[in-house]
Amino acid sequence: SDLELLSGVEVEREEAEEGGTETSVSPTLELEFVIPIFDTGKARMRKAELAYMQAANRFAEKAVNIRSE
Repeated sequence: SDLELLSGVEVEREEAEEGGTETSVSPTLELEFVIPIFDTGKARMRKAELAYMQAANRFAEKAVNIRSE
Protein backbone atom coordinates (compact mmCIF):
# COMPACT_ATOMS: atom_id res chain seq x y z
CA SER A 1 0.00 0.00 0.00
CA ASP A 2 1.14 3.51 -0.72
CA LEU A 3 1.49 5.81 2.25
CA GLU A 4 2.62 9.45 2.23
CA LEU A 5 3.24 11.81 5.12
CA LEU A 6 3.36 15.49 4.16
CA SER A 7 4.12 18.45 6.41
CA GLY A 8 4.33 22.17 5.78
CA VAL A 9 3.24 25.62 6.81
CA GLU A 10 0.15 27.50 5.68
CA VAL A 11 0.34 31.30 5.64
CA GLU A 12 -2.72 33.53 5.26
CA ARG A 13 -2.72 37.30 4.91
CA GLU A 14 -5.85 39.37 5.37
CA GLU A 15 -6.42 43.08 5.34
CA ALA A 16 -7.28 44.31 8.80
CA GLU A 17 -10.01 46.84 9.54
CA GLU A 18 -7.39 49.41 10.60
CA GLY A 19 -5.84 49.34 7.12
CA GLY A 20 -2.90 47.03 7.91
CA THR A 21 -2.53 43.35 7.20
CA GLU A 22 -2.95 40.39 9.50
CA THR A 23 -0.82 37.34 8.91
CA SER A 24 -1.66 33.96 10.37
CA VAL A 25 0.74 31.03 10.19
CA SER A 26 -0.43 27.49 10.91
CA PRO A 27 1.46 24.22 10.56
CA THR A 28 -0.10 21.49 8.44
CA LEU A 29 0.30 17.74 8.50
CA GLU A 30 -1.28 15.42 5.94
CA LEU A 31 -1.43 11.67 5.72
CA GLU A 32 -2.35 10.14 2.37
CA PHE A 33 -2.92 6.50 1.54
CA VAL A 34 -4.29 4.59 -1.42
CA ILE A 35 -7.09 2.06 -1.13
CA PRO A 36 -7.41 0.00 -4.31
CA ILE A 37 -10.98 0.10 -5.60
CA PHE A 38 -10.70 -2.26 -8.54
CA ASP A 39 -9.78 -5.94 -8.25
CA THR A 40 -7.21 -6.71 -10.92
CA GLY A 41 -8.11 -10.41 -10.76
CA LYS A 42 -4.59 -11.63 -10.03
CA ALA A 43 -5.77 -13.99 -7.29
CA ARG A 44 -8.48 -15.50 -9.51
CA MET A 45 -6.02 -15.79 -12.40
CA ARG A 46 -3.47 -17.58 -10.19
CA LYS A 47 -6.15 -19.97 -8.90
CA ALA A 48 -7.22 -20.76 -12.47
CA GLU A 49 -3.60 -21.34 -13.53
CA LEU A 50 -3.06 -23.76 -10.64
CA ALA A 51 -6.28 -25.64 -11.44
CA TYR A 52 -5.20 -25.91 -15.09
CA MET A 53 -1.75 -27.21 -14.14
CA GLN A 54 -3.27 -29.79 -11.76
CA ALA A 55 -5.57 -31.03 -14.52
CA ALA A 56 -2.69 -31.16 -17.01
CA ASN A 57 -0.58 -33.14 -14.52
CA ARG A 58 -3.43 -35.61 -13.88
CA PHE A 59 -3.87 -36.04 -17.64
CA ALA A 60 -0.13 -36.65 -18.11
CA GLU A 61 -0.16 -39.16 -15.25
CA LYS A 62 -3.06 -41.06 -16.86
CA ALA A 63 -1.22 -41.11 -20.18
CA VAL A 64 1.88 -42.58 -18.51
CA ASN A 65 -0.22 -45.18 -16.68
CA ILE A 66 -2.00 -46.23 -19.88
CA ARG A 67 1.29 -46.59 -21.76
CA SER A 68 2.79 -48.67 -18.97
CA GLU A 69 -0.03 -51.26 -19.07
